[in-house]
Amino acid sequence: MDKRKRAFGIQLVPAVPAVMGFQNGRMGRSRMEATMAKKETTAAPKNVPTHEAFVIDGEGEKAFWTRIGCAWQHNDTNGFNITLTAIPVNGRIVLRAKKESGQ
Repeated sequence: MDKRKRAFGIQLVPAVPAVMGFQNGRMGRSRMEATMAKKETTAAPKNVPTHEAFVIDGEGEKAFWTRIGCAWQHNDTNGFNITLTAIPVNGRIVLRAKKESGQ
């Protein structure tokens, strides 16, 4: 009997890459070209949220703020698209302008 394994009457053969030179995702490109291509594809998205959504439980200095989502302002500045990762059972939702990363 052949040394290759059989399953359900089908001979199993080790997988071989369909395209030679595809090792490490380079597809025959130089290492520098492959690195540059990765940097281009991992660029920051242009559509960044303009506001953050919080649920606030409590009042004053003892209030507890929990971030629950983001909001994108419409181009005409008359509304928002809001994405929430949680829906609060109690408390209030507040939209705040997103702070810059350096602040």
